[in-house]
Amino acid sequence: MDRDPVGLLLLLSLEILAAATISGTLVLFLRAWARRRGRLSVPGPVSTHTGSIPKLGGISILFTLGWMLAPGIALLIQRPDLQALPIPASARKGLHWVLSEVAPTFSTYSRLIGLLLGSTVIFCFGLIDDLRALSPRWKILGQALAAIILLASGIRTEFFVSDPLNIVVTFVWILGVTNAFNLLDNTDGLAAGVSLIGGTLLLIVAFVSGQFLMAGFLGIMVGATLGFLIFNFPRASVFLGDAGSQLLGFLFAGLSVLESYVTPESPGLFPVALPLLVLAVPLFDTAAVVTHRLVNRRPIFQGDTHHLSHRLIRMGLSRSQAVIFQWLLTLSCGVTACLLPWLPPWGVGLVLGQAVVTVAMVWLLIGAKDRKKSRE
Repeated sequence: MDRDPVGLLLLLSLEILAAATISGTLVLFLRAWARRRGRLSVPGPVSTHTGSIPKLGGISILFTLGWMLAPGIALLIQRPDLQALPIPASARKGLHWVLSEVAPTFSTYSRLIGLLLGSTVIFCFGLIDDLRALSPRWKILGQALAAIILLASGIRTEFFVSDPLNIVVTFVWILGVTNAFNLLDNTDGLAAGVSLIGGTLLLIVAFVSGQFLMAGFLGIMVGATLGFLIFNFPRASVFLGDAGSQLLGFLFAGLSVLESYVTPESPGLFPVALPLLVLAVPLFDTAAVVTHRLVNRRPIFQGDTHHLSHRLIRMGLSRSQAVIFQWLLTLSCGVTACLLPWLPPWGVGLVLGQAVVTVAMVWLLIGAKDRKKSRE
């Protein structure tokens, strides 16, 4: 059977719409439930919000993930009669092609199960932290356990000759990205918006390069995040909580490792830098904040107001403007990065150079403002 790009695109669009609808509906119920139960985020010294806001919105993302993947796994395993599905004929044709031609192997199932189990573990530890405030040691333990589950399922990088080195790099990547999103969730709509933009960019790369199962997984994450973000953009009426922010980071880390970036046209292994550039904002923010805390001999996990969003607000931007600025920064670094798998060496150099210059400009701008304020 020939591949039908229109049918596949329609199928993906319906999937994203369904995930967004499920997630948004769940948020409505979770927001009301959290208010009745008093599960609220109270403004603190480092908060940018005012008023008590429900903080269990991240539950909607995990439930949407399970809700959407369960029938997907059933379709892959049982291969039922697709004529009974209430979807357009073009989308049905695209689904039939995926089930017939994109033959999933056992490793695909095991990796998918590993991603779900790891996501559940990271979510449960985050949820306990939201309800009872875990110590940093227990947070890291939960993240390490989830990362080990991913590694045991076969999810790891493959661009090093040494398998132990691949395992170590993957482990560090998972913990780093998970914590980066957790730290990034300091302003309404920031972590969810960056996740939506970054996930969409990785989805486009997966779709164009023919990785349709990967595009489907990313589509669920993008749709679930979109449904939540509607209620999280400033002024937010619900928060991700640690459970939601760590879950998004973990999903991003796992899916970015699963996706392939090197094509026959690629100049070497340069395209593996694609997720680094797509995640430039959370990684840059985390590096800057951690460096500041280490230099000032403060605990790494102790919150402060030195995140990029806090600094932008002190420069005079509103909360919404600070968030949109970082969304645009994510787009600036990520859109050109999506071209890496198909660019010649000089094109790769331009993309990497553009990302470095963009980050340097932001760093100089923020640094100059901070120095001026300290002199005053």
